[in-house]
Amino acid sequence: MSAKRMISDTVCGMDSFVEMPLSSQALYFHLVLQADNKGFFSSAVKTMRMIGAHESDMDQLVRSGFIIRFPGTPVCCIRHWNMMNNLKTERGKSDFQEAKMVRLDGGVYVLKKEDNWDEDDWKDI
Repeated sequence: MSAKRMISDTVCGMDSFVEMPLSSQALYFHLVLQADNKGFFSSAVKTMRMIGAHESDMDQLVRSGFIIRFPGTPVCCIRHWNMMNNLKTERGKSDFQEAKMVRLDGGVYVLKKEDNWDEDDWKDI
């Protein structure tokens, strides 16, 4: 986690973001602060407890397309990370293996489907 993060009005001004409950919006801001230099984090439960958010807030972020959850792991990523934070590539390393499971499409992370992934892994995505 770094000490500096950017949050874009382009992302947070979307109707789909503004229409979410304030508790989901607050969780998003705190998760952005917890993410590594590529937008990945594994501390969602800790963050939810810290700010009093609920699992339904995280579910709302996933359903609305702001967070990607990786099946069978606590790791998640901020989908619009690269629209908000442009870091030098040498500083942009992620320690999470799940970073290999996404690709950038117009500055937004999208999941890559791998042949060896079980269909059940994809049901909640």
